[in-house]
Amino acid sequence: MENQRVRLTKRLLKDALISLMQTLPFDRITVKKLCEEAGVNRTTFYLHYNDTEQLLLEAENDIITVASNMITGPDRNSTSLECIAGFLSYVQLNSLHFRTLLTFKDSEVFIQRFSRDVVSSVKPYLTSTDLSDDKKEYLLYFALVGSLAVIREWILSGFRTPADEMAELLDRMTHSVIYEPGES
Repeated sequence: MENQRVRLTKRLLKDALISLMQTLPFDRITVKKLCEEAGVNRTTFYLHYNDTEQLLLEAENDIITVASNMITGPDRNSTSLECIAGFLSYVQLNSLHFRTLLTFKDSEVFIQRFSRDVVSSVKPYLTSTDLSDDKKEYLLYFALVGSLAVIREWILSGFRTPADEMAELLDRMTHSVIYEPGES
């Protein structure tokens, strides 16, 4: 278990990375620039990470882990609407991180990892359909990648639509894809 100082240092480094990614391509972000932005020294950086790629991967993993847990429901008794609403609140609170990770040059890699991990978390709970596991997985990918595209546009629009309305829309869209395939 990490102590509070380590968690704070890692948070500072991740926030600095996201901040720098607003103005620089990822491959131009150096450890020196990152440490200056975060207000930590290079030795501290290297205590926790080998390079900037490892830092980016951990920042992505943090979001993927939280998202997977939120989407499947914290107590496993939440409705899909409650899970989506909770996730959208998390997106709003971390909008800079999400905007950056969903729009930077290599965002497709993040979207694929996010989708794979969330689908594997959600799939066991998809029991109310008589589709094969492969078909369930395809439908989940379709719904999730589509939802991420909608969420990306929602973020870029400055959250023009209220979160509760967006949650209802995403719930309706995903429900129609997953539970009503082939129906019109």
